[in-house]
Amino acid sequence: MTRNFSKDTRTRRGLRTHGYGRVTGHGRYGGHGGKGKTTGRFKHKKTFMWKQKALGWPDPDWRPGKDGFQRPQKVQRLAEVNAINVRDLDVTVDKWVEKGVAQKKGSSYVVNLGDIDVQKILGTGKISKKVEVTVDKASARAVEKIQKAGGKVILAEK
Repeated sequence: MTRNFSKDTRTRRGLRTHGYGRVTGHGRYGGHGGKGKTTGRFKHKKTFMWKQKALGWPDPDWRPGKDGFQRPQKVQRLAEVNAINVRDLDVTVDKWVEKGVAQKKGSSYVVNLGDIDVQKILGTGKISKKVEVTVDKASARAVEKIQKAGGKVILAEK
């Protein structure tokens, strides 16, 4: 579309406000720091935040700004433990025998879970096979269920 007037921007170069009065003039939501309780809390919404804090929002000990240090997830995951439930042990022990990770001696199975990179046995589910398991950690419920089925749990020393 043709314009019947000259564009004002060229003539307003060097003028701070481009003819809109104060610096805050001719602004919509981007001009006043956004919406919400926390946007602009350090500048033009300080008194609002002080009032909210006095009322106890979000909690009485709260203060604006960052607080503390959060460890990276890679570092947090160093303490993660690979675990297996008793029901999964019952299902997969035959597959481990085929792969050569576990041995079958008579009616019982012998498994070292350290070779499979599993550090703990948990007690969810049922077990019907006699299993002799060597592992770093085991829950009391898992030990009880394995012993009830005729197997045994050997806790490996670190």
